[in-house]
Amino acid sequence: MVIEEYYNLLGIVQSTSRKREQVQARAAMMVALKKFKTCSAVGRLFGMDHATVVHHCKNHAGNMATWDGYHEKYDVAEAMCAKNITHRSVQAKLDSIRNEIQRLQEVEKIMMSKVKEQLKSSENE
Repeated sequence: MVIEEYYNLLGIVQSTSRKREQVQARAAMMVALKKFKTCSAVGRLFGMDHATVVHHCKNHAGNMATWDGYHEKYDVAEAMCAKNITHRSVQAKLDSIRNEIQRLQEVEKIMMSKVKEQLKSSENE
């Protein structure tokens, strides 16, 4: 998942610690994920309440301007979310299209079978 990759890239172990490095990393990823998911969904990914996500989103601009190290963590989180979530979205669409193609091929077989039956029936008359 993108969160695990993110923490690995930062070189830190994900935890619920209140140490600055952990809070920054968590806040940055929560804000980045919020562009793609609801606050409740993001909170669940971290085992936290949606209000925590709302808090981090509300303070994002101030964090970007004043919190040393936050901007870099957010840039990494945003890039990873955009890449991974967009890729998964495209993959899901491709899967859906493949399923629709398969369904239409089945419909085509049924229709061709019915046409052949009707042709045989009209030839016998």
